[in-house]
Amino acid sequence: MKTLIAYATKRGATRDMAARIAGGLGGADIVDLDGPEAGRVDLSAYGTVVIGASTYAGSLRKSAVTWAKAREAELASKKVALFEIGSAKDALAVETALPGLCAVAVAVAKLGGEIRWKSLSLPERWIIKAIMKTEGDSSTIDDDAVEAFVETVRKASL
Repeated sequence: MKTLIAYATKRGATRDMAARIAGGLGGADIVDLDGPEAGRVDLSAYGTVVIGASTYAGSLRKSAVTWAKAREAELASKKVALFEIGSAKDALAVETALPGLCAVAVAVAKLGGEIRWKSLSLPERWIIKAIMKTEGDSSTIDDDAVEAFVETVRKASL
């Protein structure tokens, strides 16, 4: 059966990660959970569903949580994998936001994060400078974690 990667992003890093995961899996359908097509996804065509979202201030992007919770019963019959993108090194926000899906998921991972400085508002830049003591683009994407996540999903989908 096919694989769907459903993602929610604010600045684009999660979209880019969804494409990277799809490539590692040898292809998958991808849907933006902040776009109009999110509500029209027919999950019956998929055996595996990967859900990814960005995190801010310890919270998973709301559109991903809302979409997943509305389909939790249907997702229970699928192989589900969950990932989040965020620069903070705190606990997995997805475990708090979607505990039922995390309990049955074949993989749950924080894959690192990216700061895309030019896409931030002035208040966001101030916050990042104050909290993270940095400015400019940066990436904490963990390539080994990404590859391990992709391999786990690939094996579970066989």
